[in-house]
Amino acid sequence: MSPEHYEPDFQTRFVEEFVESGDFERSVYGHQWGIPGEGEWLNTLVDDWITPVAEKPSTNDVVEIGSGGGRWFSVLRNYSFDRVVLVDGTPASETAIRHWWDDEFMEFLVSKDGTLPSLEDQSVDYVWSYDTFVHFPTLLMDTYVREIGRILRPGGTLHIHYAHKPSATIDHDGLCFVYRDRDEVAGVLKDFGLSVTRENHLGGWGSIMLEALKE
Repeated sequence: MSPEHYEPDFQTRFVEEFVESGDFERSVYGHQWGIPGEGEWLNTLVDDWITPVAEKPSTNDVVEIGSGGGRWFSVLRNYSFDRVVLVDGTPASETAIRHWWDDEFMEFLVSKDGTLPSLEDQSVDYVWSYDTFVHFPTLLMDTYVREIGRILRPGGTLHIHYAHKPSATIDHDGLCFVYRDRDEVAGVLKDFGLSVTRENHLGGWGSIMLEALKE
């Protein structure tokens, strides 16, 4: 399975316009969605998802997709990683994060089409993404999954959060969220050598936190 080349759509243009306006500086951590350490659910994500993987001696090279203003890098930087690659659709993410930190182990990669050309095959131990894949059109999400399958080492871990609408009666913003069927997502992951090992349905508004391991 090979996703078609993805061209940035209105969501990407919206992000670019948001950055150009300067408003991103007032949302550098994504305060409106909560900050790790100050919210029960976000603390659970750190304690139950990130920490068990991050503290493994074998976890050295990490990628975050959707680095934004550094909301999750503020957590990732506290572990003993050799490298953290921060991926976002706009170079403004690097500007925002470097405003707060300049850790020598962090690298930045701008990807608007889901490809990760600077990352070598089987060079990464852990991929983390939260509140990002929920917005991705199908082709963009599938392209990222293909690349994640390529860059993860065997036994490497993927944690992503994507939009899943468990009921047609749920009233949610279809322009902001791109809903995917969970079996479809599992199938795409399988196509690229990733097996789902854990899922958590996040409340009634429709999303799934997912763990998959590279075969």
